[in-house]
Amino acid sequence: MNKDESKTVSEILQELSNASHVQVRSSTELAAHVSEAAEDEDEKRIDDGRGPLRRRTDYRAVRKAPRSLSLTPWQVLHAIGLGAAAARQGAGRGLAEHWGSLRYSQALEANRGRFLQLSSEGRDLLRFYKATQSGEIGTGFASLLAEHIVRSRYPDHSVSVIPADIALKAGWTLRSSGTGPRPEPLQRRPHFFVEAWQPGQPSKIFLMSSKGTHSSVHQVYKQLSTASAHVESVHIGPYGTVPYLLIGTEIPAKESLALHVLEAPGTTLLRPPGEKPGIDLDLALTQEEFMPDVLLPAEGDRATIPGFQVLPGSFA
Repeated sequence: MNKDESKTVSEILQELSNASHVQVRSSTELAAHVSEAAEDEDEKRIDDGRGPLRRRTDYRAVRKAPRSLSLTPWQVLHAIGLGAAAARQGAGRGLAEHWGSLRYSQALEANRGRFLQLSSEGRDLLRFYKATQSGEIGTGFASLLAEHIVRSRYPDHSVSVIPADIALKAGWTLRSSGTGPRPEPLQRRPHFFVEAWQPGQPSKIFLMSSKGTHSSVHQVYKQLSTASAHVESVHIGPYGTVPYLLIGTEIPAKESLALHVLEAPGTTLLRPPGEKPGIDLDLALTQEEFMPDVLLPAEGDRATIPGFQVLPGSFA
């Protein structure tokens, strides 16, 4: 419903296919605010006796970040459905993605400047559901922005956005089989892998962690500081070298949405040692059970910490 008027199906479908814009913000000031929020959080954790979080702290403003994205609601709904479906839903995942899309079919609308914001239906939520909405909408927009950034850097590549739990589940047990809690780095994981790939070329891999909030931009700073701990848990190749994106979606009640993004630049090339250009159609994929350990670049004894690491010998 739009005020007191009913919408026909054709009107709704037309609105879902009309392109609108979403603001994108990235700056050195944003990185500084996130670092301050991380310091504040770690001080509180130390006072509570929990100790500081392990984080990646090499983030900065995104190089040549777009000022806005042009998207249709259909694109956003598809991305929300992809991110909202759980990794263990098996054959029902497609239905879960479809339902995740339908739930938000009238939650967004364009304002007079053609920027996306919450519709009256999107704002009319019980407080209990707001955290779910902000997380799912935030993940959807973040995956689209991450895909756009990587695609702009590798225009001759195909770009895939893969839910991290689905990928990690092929190598590690993500749930604890014991009675005690798992270490925090095993619970805090990135939300997506973003892969730029081309036949005959090594894949370029990025991590992405996303957050969303209905609160002010100060909450975005806090959320991105926590996101820096999510990307710290996964390493491809040597410790702390895989590039990543941190994306927070600000969802005001009556203003347009804004995406806040930081990155750790670089390139992780995923190619098995000695691999020749081309595609091995006979490659057999197996379910591995790696130890959830990360090798630190320490001298002398091999020091490890909890986490997920893919070393060159396992790139295939």
